[in-house]
Amino acid sequence: MKKTIISGIFLTSFLLTFLLFPSSAADKTVDMYGAQIQLSGTLSLQYYNESYSVDIDKTFYAMVPTDIPPGAYNASFEGYASIDNETIEFYGMIEIEEYEEFKVDFNVVNTWSEIPTGKCWASGQVNIIIQQSEIPPVQYTWIHVLGMVERYGDQPAHGWLSALIKLSENESMARVHLCWMPYNFSLIPKTEQPTNFTFTFYAARLVNATNIQLNYSGYDLYIEGVWEVYNVTFSYYDEDQNGEFEKYVWCVSVVAQNVTGQLKISGGWQTFTVSLTGFENVNGKIVFSRISTMRVLEGDFNFDNQVDIYDLVHVAKHIGSMPGCVNGKIDMNLEDFASVDLNFDFQVDIYDLWTVATEIGESG
Repeated sequence: MKKTIISGIFLTSFLLTFLLFPSSAADKTVDMYGAQIQLSGTLSLQYYNESYSVDIDKTFYAMVPTDIPPGAYNASFEGYASIDNETIEFYGMIEIEEYEEFKVDFNVVNTWSEIPTGKCWASGQVNIIIQQSEIPPVQYTWIHVLGMVERYGDQPAHGWLSALIKLSENESMARVHLCWMPYNFSLIPKTEQPTNFTFTFYAARLVNATNIQLNYSGYDLYIEGVWEVYNVTFSYYDEDQNGEFEKYVWCVSVVAQNVTGQLKISGGWQTFTVSLTGFENVNGKIVFSRISTMRVLEGDFNFDNQVDIYDLVHVAKHIGSMPGCVNGKIDMNLEDFASVDLNFDFQVDIYDLWTVATEIGESG
C-alpha cells in the first residue's frame, strides 16, 4: 500500500467536478447481460489531504451492457469505498473507452490497518476480464438504525446508537457505534459560564459480527459479536496554566477488548438493548429505522431518501465539534455530537464531510 498527500487545490476541483457534473449513466436505459468480472489493478482511496493506493484482485458478478462483448479490457473505475475494520466495499462505475459504463459493487478483505474507517472516493486504472454468466440470485437487505440512550443499568443515561447493516443469504456486514454516559457519571457544571471541569463517557464499537439476524428469537434485529469499549475523557479549561483562553482537551483509552456482546432491537423497532460482558445493559429508544432492498444512505440527515447539498452543509456546520463542544459551544448532549461523527473517531472533521460528499446525488 502507498500513502500520498493530496493538494487542497486538486481536492477542491475534484469535489466541484463531482458535484456539478455528475454521471448521467443512471438516467440511461440500455440492454444488459449477466457476467462474471475478474478485476485487477491499483485503486486510489482519496481522502481530504491524502490518498492510499491498494492493489485489488477480485472476481464478482455484474450486469454489463450488451454492446460490450466478453473479453479482456483496460478500464477505469470511479466511485467510492466504504471502509470498516474488516471489509472494504467498493461501489461505482467501470468505464471502457468507446463503450457504455456500467455499475459494479464488490468487497475485499481489509488488510490495510493504516486506512481510516469511513467513506472516501476511489478511482484507478484496472484490467478486467468479462465472461458471460448467469448471475446467482442475491437479495440484499439494508438496515439503518439510530437510537438515543436512556438508561445504563438502573441509572438514567444519555448517548447515541448508530447501526448500518447489509444482509444477504450468504453475506452479512454490520457497523455499530455506541456512546453513553450515566447522568451521575461525573459532575456537569450548570453555570452559564463554566469554569474548568472534566467529564467522561463510555463508547463501544462492534469489531466483528458473528451473528446477524432479522426476526430472531423475539427480536426485530439481533446482532452478536466481538466489541471494543473505550473511555473518553473531555476537559475544558477556561484559562490554562499559560494564561491562554479557552482550551479543550480529550483523550481516548481502551478499557476492554474482545468483549462479547449483543445489540437487540425489539417492540416493533421501538427500543434497543446493548449487552456487553462486564458492563451493565445500555437501553434506549429507536428514533429512526429503515429496512430496504436499496442501499441505505449514511449521509441522509434529513431523511428525505437522498443526499444533497443540505446534508453536506449540515455536517460542514459541525466541523471542529468534539465531545462536550458542539459548534463552538459547551454541549454535554452526546447525541448532538455523535450523530454527525460518522466514522466514530470522536471529532467531526473533514473525513465526516468526505463521507457525505461521496454520496452526493445518491437516492434510496
